[in-house]
Amino acid sequence: MSPQTWVGLGGQALLLAGALSLVVRRFAANSLPIRLLPIGIAALSLLPLGHLSPAAYLRGQFGDLSVSSMALLALATLSPLFGRDLLGDRTRRAFYPVVALVALLFYPFALGFTYFDPYAAGYGSFAMLGALAVLTLAAWLARQPVVVAILVIALAAQLAGALESSNLWDYLLDPLLAVYAMAWSLRELRTLARAARAPAPER
Repeated sequence: MSPQTWVGLGGQALLLAGALSLVVRRFAANSLPIRLLPIGIAALSLLPLGHLSPAAYLRGQFGDLSVSSMALLALATLSPLFGRDLLGDRTRRAFYPVVALVALLFYPFALGFTYFDPYAAGYGSFAMLGALAVLTLAAWLARQPVVVAILVIALAAQLAGALESSNLWDYLLDPLLAVYAMAWSLRELRTLARAARAPAPER
């Protein structure tokens, strides 16, 4: 198999590991063998069962994950092992709303609802690279090293041809990440709205 195929399969294995790590962190965070379970299951998902491995089946259903998604899933998988949230709520509040907003703008345009196609800009456009540089600088100034690392790793992976696609958008964003970011942002908005409606404590 090509390196790009292994990266694609590895992304699906991380998807399994990241999902399982959420359960482990909530219900069995104090047991080291159980904390290692997501990584073990992710490794087993790469082994063939008949003609396809579970990771290959997931890849056929969802396609390749972006490097951003893989980085976030790796952090989620490793968090139970370190006994703390490696991403952090502050980073989530800085990252997911931006991803949700970009997705809301990107996908309708990319699907042909307008004459402007932002997906084409992912093939080496200076405007796209400039926008990415501005986002990276903004994240650095906001003291968001995890966001900076994700953006830099995504660009480096695109330059190295880590995925079968050569479009920078496919390294930064994918539908699963977009849906998750929008769901997280909506939940955060509801939480803020309830907090704003709550009566002030009496003094």
